Amino acid sequence: MLFVGTSIIHPSTEGVFLLCNILDLLIYSKYNENVSRTIMDNCGNLIYLHTREISFLEYISKLAGQNEFDRPLLSVSRLQHLKKNETVIFHDRCYPVVVRDLPLIFEYPMKASA
Repeated sequence: MLFVGTSIIHPSTEGVFLLCNILDLLIYSKYNENVSRTIMDNCGNLIYLHTREISFLEYISKLAGQNEFDRPLLSVSRLQHLKKNETVIFHDRCYPVVVRDLPLIFEYPMKASA
């Protein structure tokens, strides 16, 4: 549902969905709705994977903004029907980007430090 942070992990990784759901539950269970929304609104990076929750889909759609014809850049319907290999990335003040086939985190080369 929601992944807050700067790390990018591919949505097909099973643990990510669990991690995202846990983070979402922790934020909403620990704080009231206003504080939870403030925490999410102040994140510089947001990575949207997938959810069925209509209120959160509407939030993400509004967060993406509208085009010059006052239509949403990412409609609720579009967000509901993202393919398994698609992820939406919000980065600071940039337009949201739908990324396809994001590499898995363990595919990046690791260098041993001396």
